[in-house]
Amino acid sequence: MTVVLTVIGVIVLLWGVLFLVWPRLVFAPVYYPKRDAFHLHPERFRGLEQVCGGNVVLEGIVYEPESPRCTVFYFGGKEQDSVALVGKLSERFPDWRIIAFNYRGYGCSGGRPGERVLLEDAVALVTYAKERFGPLMLMGYSLGGSVAAYAASRTDVTQLILVAPFYDIPSLARRKVPFFPGWLMRCRFETARYLGGVSAPVSIFASRDDEIVPLEQSLALKEKAPSLAVHKVYSGYNHAEILGSERFIADVSKVC
Repeated sequence: MTVVLTVIGVIVLLWGVLFLVWPRLVFAPVYYPKRDAFHLHPERFRGLEQVCGGNVVLEGIVYEPESPRCTVFYFGGKEQDSVALVGKLSERFPDWRIIAFNYRGYGCSGGRPGERVLLEDAVALVTYAKERFGPLMLMGYSLGGSVAAYAASRTDVTQLILVAPFYDIPSLARRKVPFFPGWLMRCRFETARYLGGVSAPVSIFASRDDEIVPLEQSLALKEKAPSLAVHKVYSGYNHAEILGSERFIADVSKVC
């Protein structure tokens, strides 16, 4: 009996610790100070700024090619400075107009990240970008895929591109901690549920060698997209490599 109570106590204690540190497992705010492309090509990059709920100022950027083939709003992953990343994205997609804003707490954006505020900010930012730049495609990587899916379910966009997306946080977390109850998870980011409200064509790109998001998450996710246009699975790329891979760049360029 004592052993059973001890085991239960340890599990409950672990649950409590995970509950307290949960936001740190979901968000990892970063700032990349190296933004040389912005200074070297001021005619191509223009800083943006938008005030969202609670008067929090979010940092943004837009890359403007001479003759944009399409306009893409990019939502970054857990450990990405989305604004800084636009410099690299512009090299991979030189004829795309690319817009990105940093989440709260990321880059030079104010505030602190949280599930509800990130989703609400996404809808507000996409609405703002549509008014200023016209029709938009949304592209989200990993965590950004969930944020982009939510925004696409509540705004009128031309396409939704998901790169290394997950089904939802609870199902992803149970791979690491099988006994952790879903109701204790403070951030859920239910990508699959959001996709049910997306009417735009959806393209999903995943890798069977992704060590963070297993392939079964992508396979299950595609069943939730009413307007699935593309589901592409690669080999040889881990979670961090797929976004910059030559095969992905070539395939996603056909979507725009």
